[in-house]
Amino acid sequence: MHFKTPNLSQALLHMSLIIGSLEGVEIQRNRASADETPHAQNPTYQVIDVSKTGLNHLTLSTQESFKINAKGNILYATEPDTKMFPNDNDTNSIKEFTFKIPKIYFQELDTEALKKTILPFLNLNSKSTLPTPTIKDPLKGFSGECQNSTCVFSNDTQGKKLEKESLTAFGQGKDSYGINITADLVPPAPFTYAYKTINTLTFTSIGGEESYSLGARNQGIVNTNRLIAIGGKGEFATGFLNEYHTNASNLIAIGGQDKGVGFRNQSLLKANIITAVGGGKEFSYGLHNLRTIESNVLLALGGDTLNGAGVYNQGNLKTDFLILLKIQNKQIALINERSGKIQTKVLYIVGNGGYEPLRNSEGATLQAQDIYLRGIHALWNAGTISARNLFITDISSTNGGITLDSTQPSSLVFSIDKWQDTKPYLQINYASLTLNQDTSLQIHFSDKSTLASNLAYDKIYRLIAINGNGSIIDNRTDKTIHTSGLTQKPKTKVTQKEILFVFTQDPNKDPFPTNNKTKHTASPNTSLQEKENGREDFKAQIGALSPNALKIITSLQESHRSGGNFQQVALNEGLQNFQSNPALLQTLIQETDKTLEQKSTPVGIFSQKTIDYLNHQVTDRIQTLSFENKISSAAFRQWIRKYAMASNDDRAIIIPPTKDNNAYWAHIGGAYYQNSSASPLPSSTTSINISTGYDRTLDINENADILIGTLFNYAKNFYHQNNQKENFDVYALGSYTHLDTKNHELQWTLSIAQLLGSGKIHNPTIGILEEHYDNQNTALNSQILYKYKIKLGKSHTIKPLILGNYSFLYTPSVGSQTFFFDKSYDHIFALGAGGEWQLDFASSKHSFEFLGRYHIQDITQSRSIAFRGSQTFINYDLNPSRTWFRLGYSTKVRLTTALSLNLSVMGDVSIAADFLGTGNLGLRYIW
Repeated sequence: MHFKTPNLSQALLHMSLIIGSLEGVEIQRNRASADETPHAQNPTYQVIDVSKTGLNHLTLSTQESFKINAKGNILYATEPDTKMFPNDNDTNSIKEFTFKIPKIYFQELDTEALKKTILPFLNLNSKSTLPTPTIKDPLKGFSGECQNSTCVFSNDTQGKKLEKESLTAFGQGKDSYGINITADLVPPAPFTYAYKTINTLTFTSIGGEESYSLGARNQGIVNTNRLIAIGGKGEFATGFLNEYHTNASNLIAIGGQDKGVGFRNQSLLKANIITAVGGGKEFSYGLHNLRTIESNVLLALGGDTLNGAGVYNQGNLKTDFLILLKIQNKQIALINERSGKIQTKVLYIVGNGGYEPLRNSEGATLQAQDIYLRGIHALWNAGTISARNLFITDISSTNGGITLDSTQPSSLVFSIDKWQDTKPYLQINYASLTLNQDTSLQIHFSDKSTLASNLAYDKIYRLIAINGNGSIIDNRTDKTIHTSGLTQKPKTKVTQKEILFVFTQDPNKDPFPTNNKTKHTASPNTSLQEKENGREDFKAQIGALSPNALKIITSLQESHRSGGNFQQVALNEGLQNFQSNPALLQTLIQETDKTLEQKSTPVGIFSQKTIDYLNHQVTDRIQTLSFENKISSAAFRQWIRKYAMASNDDRAIIIPPTKDNNAYWAHIGGAYYQNSSASPLPSSTTSINISTGYDRTLDINENADILIGTLFNYAKNFYHQNNQKENFDVYALGSYTHLDTKNHELQWTLSIAQLLGSGKIHNPTIGILEEHYDNQNTALNSQILYKYKIKLGKSHTIKPLILGNYSFLYTPSVGSQTFFFDKSYDHIFALGAGGEWQLDFASSKHSFEFLGRYHIQDITQSRSIAFRGSQTFINYDLNPSRTWFRLGYSTKVRLTTALSLNLSVMGDVSIAADFLGTGNLGLRYIW
C-alpha cells in the first residue's frame, strides 16, 4: 500500500475536504420546490474553512459573545459581517448570548472540487465510491409551526409531523426546555409509542443561562440537514438532548460553560459529519455519547480545560473517519471512557505537545483499520487501541501502545517528509510494541523526502524507540524491513528497545557500534567516469540539466572523498538510476545550482553600489562648495531682511561676520539599486547612509583656490533576492581634493570601504535549513573628474566634464558548514563624459547634471564557490551592464551666513534597465 504524505497544512486541508466529501447531502440555499429531484446536477457540500478557522496552523480563536439570526446561523457579535456559514444571506439577529464560543467557519465546494482534491490524497481513483451517507435526500415540503415549546404538528399516517425550513430553540429558565419533542403513548396495552417527527433544513438549539436550561429535548424523531447544538451558560445547560432518534447531515456540537454540553446523546444519533468542539469550562463537552452514534466523519477539537473535550464517549461510536487535532492552547479532543467502544476505518491524529488529542481510558476500546500518527504526544492509552495498519507521517510519540491486529496481515509504515537522526520517529512511552507473524514493516522514501532529509551514509536513523517499561517483541516471519522509493537498501537493526536503519556503501562494515554513534568517513561513490563506460552521451545528458551540472557533481564527489556527507545517498541514487528516474538528480542539481548562484553574487553588488554612493557624497560636497562664492554676503543680507520685514521682526535677525576657510558638513540619505528584471537573479539593494566630513579652503591666488577634505560614511544595507534577505554594514573613509581656477575645475577622490556582514544559506528542498557564514570585503576607489566652465550670463554656467574611475575589490575566502567561498580580486575601470548646467540666484542655487559612463573593465563573474573539501569551484556570469547614464539635481539654501542646507537626488540607468537612485539631505557649517 502506497501512502503519500502531505505537510501539516495540506493534511488538515485535505481532511477538512474529506469531511465535506462524505457529507453526501445537497445544501439548499432556497426553499425546495415540490418537483426538485433528490440529487442536483452539481450539489455543493459544506466543509470547514481551514484557513479562516485557523486549523492550518492548529489554532482556534474564540468569540466572547455571539448572536443568532432567524435562520439559525451563528453571528459573531463583535464582527457583524462574519458568520459561521458565510453564504447565508440573513444578518439580522434575533437573540444575543453573552458567553464565549470558538469561531468556526464553513464554506461550500462542489463535487468535482472535492474529487480532484480528496481522491488523490486517499490514493483512490476516479471510479472509487465514497461511503453511503446517512441522509441521502435533501428535505423539502414544509408545514406546521413551532414557537419554542409550543409546536403544532400536522397529521401523518405515521404519527404527527412538523416540517419547517428553520427551527431555533433556546433554554428559557431553570429546569426547562426551549423545545420539547415528545412521543404519544398509544393504548391499549401493551402500549406503543407514536413518535412525533420534525423535518427541517436548519435546527439550532442553545442552552440557557440557568441550571438545566436545555435548548431542545428530543423524544421523537428529528431529521435535519444542519443541526447546531451549543451548550449554555448555566450548569448542565445542554444545547440538545437526544432521547430517541436524531438524523443529521451536518452536526456542529459546541460545549458551553459550567458542564453545558452541546449535544448529549442518550439514544441513537446518525450523522454524515460531526464537528465537535469542547467548551470553556470543565465537563462542557461538545458531544457526550451515552448510547449509539453512527457517522461518516467525526472531527473533534478540544476545549479550554482538561475535561472539556470535544467528544466524551461512554457508549458505542462508529464512524468511517475519526479526526482528532490538538489545537494550540486547547486540551483533549476525545476522551473514550471505561465503557466506551469506538470503531473507525481511519483514525487520523495530529499531536502538538501538551495534552494528547486522544485519551483512551482503562477498559475502553478503540478499533481502527488504519491509524495515522503525526506529532508529539499524539495519544494516551490505558485501555485497548488496535489497528490493522499504522502509519507514522512525522516525528510522533505516544503514552501507551497500539496493538497491531494479529488475526490478519498488518503493517507498520513510516512515510516521512523529512528524515533526521536526532529523534526517533515513533517513541512509545511505558508500553510494548508487538510485531506479529504477518506484520510488514515498511519505510517509504520519495525523491522529495530524500533530498529534504539530506540522507547520508553511516548516519543512524531511529524508527522506533521504547521509553520506560516495555519492549519491542519481534515475531515476524519475514524479518526484512521493506523499503520503497530508493534502489539502495539500508541496513537495519531490531533490538528490544529500538529499531534502527543506516545507509552504507561498505557491505562488510558493521554500521551499528555499541554506542550507536558512528564517525562519518569518506565513502566511495558512483563516479561520472563509471557511469560513462558504455554510454558516451552520459555527460552530455547530465550537462543538459544545468551549465554547471558537471562541476557541481564533481565538486560534490570530491567533498565526499574528503569526508563531507552532503546529499551522499541522493547523488549516488541519482547517478545510478538517471536513465529510469532523472527527476531526483535533476532536482538536486538545479536546486544546488540556484542556491550557489544566489549566495555568490551579493558582495560584489554591495561593494560597487557603496563606491557609487561614496562618490556621490563627494560630488554633492564639491557641488555645494561651488555655490558658496555665488551667494554674496550683500545678497544674502538683503534676502534675510526681506524675510524679516515680512515677519515684522527685523530686530531678531543677527548676521555675524564669517570667514569661509573651514567647513564641517553632514549628510543623511539613502540609496536604492534594482537590477534588470531580465536578469537571471533579480535583486535589489536598499541602504541608509550617514556621511560627515571636514574640509579647508586654501587660496592660491585671486583666480584659484584649492579645497582639501576628508569624510566618513556609514551605511546600513539591505539586500533582497527572491525570498533571500541579507543585511550588511559598510564603513568608509575617504579624502578629496578640488582645484578651482578661473575656467577649470579638477576633482580627485580616494577612498577605502570595508563591508561587514553575515550570510545565510537556506534551501529546505535540499536539506539546508540554515547555515551562516561571514560575508565581507574591502574596496579601494580612486576617481578623477575634470570640468571646464563656460559662462552663459550672470546666472547661467555650463560645465562639460570627463571622468575616470578605478576600483579594486578584495573578498577573502570564507566557508559555511557545507560550502566554501574562494578569495577573489576584482578590478573595475570606467570612463565617462557629460556636463552640468548651473543656475545661480540671489537666494538659492541649482545644478543639473548629465553623465554617460562606460565600464571598460568590470566584475564579470561571481566569487568562486565549492563544496567543502573540493577544489572544483563554480562561477556564475554576472553579465554586468557596462553603459550607464545619469541624471542628477542638487540645490542649496542658506539658513544663516554660517549654516546652509543642501538637497540632491540622482538616478543612474543602464542600457539593460538596471537602476540606481540616491538622495541626500545635508547641512554645512563654516567658520
